[in-house]
Amino acid sequence: MRAVAILDATAGTVSLVSTGQARVEASGANAIPNLSRPELGPCLINMGGNFAVQKTLFADGTESTYGHFFQGLIREFRISQTALTTAQAAAFVTVPTTTTLTTSAAVVGVGANLTLTATVASSGDVPTGSVTFSSSAGSLGSATLNGSGVATLNTSAVPLGANTLTASYSGAASFGTSVSSSVTQTVISALEAWRIAQGLAQNGSGTAANTADPDGDGLNNLLEYALGGTPTDATSAPLPTAALVPLTSTLTLTFKRARPAAELTYTVQASSDLVIWTDLATNPGAVGEKVTVTDAPPADAKRRFMRLKASVP
Repeated sequence: MRAVAILDATAGTVSLVSTGQARVEASGANAIPNLSRPELGPCLINMGGNFAVQKTLFADGTESTYGHFFQGLIREFRISQTALTTAQAAAFVTVPTTTTLTTSAAVVGVGANLTLTATVASSGDVPTGSVTFSSSAGSLGSATLNGSGVATLNTSAVPLGANTLTASYSGAASFGTSVSSSVTQTVISALEAWRIAQGLAQNGSGTAANTADPDGDGLNNLLEYALGGTPTDATSAPLPTAALVPLTSTLTLTFKRARPAAELTYTVQASSDLVIWTDLATNPGAVGEKVTVTDAPPADAKRRFMRLKASVP
């Protein structure tokens, strides 16, 4: 809580500017000195809780007495020989603030949930109001400060790549605005996040390459990712299975689709000679389910082959 008593000695007036939960109302008859007439006595101020302001006005030879009572903690009390402007008064009653931004993780996969936390502090009371969170690409959203001066935002909208995040406090009646220092947030692809989770190198080289097969189960890393397997456990991923439909003598291929189209493209293909392959279906079925695709062989086909191809969009 801050308060400013503004005195214009020439006009013989006094006013009180206050903020927060302050209450200003008429009160008793104790004297505050006219700065040009110090013999009128001292101003009564109790810095711990309250003060009384009384001014004996001298204008055209007449005398009048005014009193104001202010209840609250006084952090600053100023008297000026010249009346302050509105901007000057606002500068006295606005408490500076600082805003600090933290994130739940320095590196996340694209689309993953990220928690942003902003803490706004001041030298006095706990600030109120809201905070806007922004990335290099624009606003991510806003959140309201709680009773501890903390605002949180859960978002999955931080763009792919290296981002600069900031939190901006918009201020309130008695609290000044502030902006946090920037925080670098790295968002990587879902495939790169999977590599890290599996203990593979993020850059996708050596045993972490898409075409590598660290566990020797016949499925390279990209297919392990596509089928929901573990690249270091040969028993973890169910292999695609082929079957022959007795009544129609056509082939089917069944596999588990573990990823959405935004992360991976699934293509089921068929061939009669293992040289020319024809697409039968692209991204069939639903994520997390087993998918079965049936071949549509030409009438003169004597043999048929099917395969699953996974590729990064």
